[in-house]
Amino acid sequence: MTSSLRPMTLAELLDRAFQLYRRHLVVLAGLVALPMLAVLAVQLAQAVYFPTRISFRPDPDLRRAFANLGVQMLWAMAVLTVTVIASAVAQSATVLAVADLNLDKPITIGRAFAGVRPKLPRVLLVSIVITVLVALGTVFCIVPGILLALRWAFVCQTVVVEDAGLGEAMSRSAVLTDGNRGRIFMIYFLFFILSLTCSAIWQAPTSVAILSATAAGHAPPTWSLVLAPVGGYVTQVLVGPLLHIAITLSYFDARVKKEGFDLDYMLKQIENAGPPTAAV
Repeated sequence: MTSSLRPMTLAELLDRAFQLYRRHLVVLAGLVALPMLAVLAVQLAQAVYFPTRISFRPDPDLRRAFANLGVQMLWAMAVLTVTVIASAVAQSATVLAVADLNLDKPITIGRAFAGVRPKLPRVLLVSIVITVLVALGTVFCIVPGILLALRWAFVCQTVVVEDAGLGEAMSRSAVLTDGNRGRIFMIYFLFFILSLTCSAIWQAPTSVAILSATAAGHAPPTWSLVLAPVGGYVTQVLVGPLLHIAITLSYFDARVKKEGFDLDYMLKQIENAGPPTAAV
């Protein structure tokens, strides 16, 4: 039985997450970096070809104002669509890789992407549905949105690891997160702080440049518009895998504690190995 399949405290789980991240940095970061390149490309195109500035004065030319608004909305929809698809690919591939690592199986970038390819439509559907429901809960009141996010924190894991459908994945996640939502909240909070800290490094100069240009009535410098998406991309590549690793380990920990998954897995390994060969 793999030593990873055992009940863990939050400290042990986080330590395990950082160990996997350090040992397999190239693969785990690559699983996020490759899909998110599409998002970066769209954002850079928007920054370079359609630079905008903040203005509190209405444009006297209504036709030009509506044209600019239409272009901005189209680009926003393009960025949103590409982001949803790329994020689903990155998250599901990372979940599959961490699941294999947790069961002492070898991983590669190609193996992870190939493994999630047939499940990608369901992962996309689940991601969209959960995002919309959590967003609605947050709009009406922040607390319900947070509670729904915690309730369905394991939805992607159940789709990727257990090959579940939308309804089953939501039900399974609700059961597995029951009693573990405080721990999951702490994981999200810690990685939110980590992401915020990394983002502040590149946000500081870009914010100063953009605000200075806006105050002077000019468009922001191109370098500031380029640095913003590049900095966000680097933050996602470095921090994103850690969050997916920790949540996936928490998913397996919940299955060990609630369902005895470690014992079931050990028995299946023994059955697959077959009876011992008699000595001649």
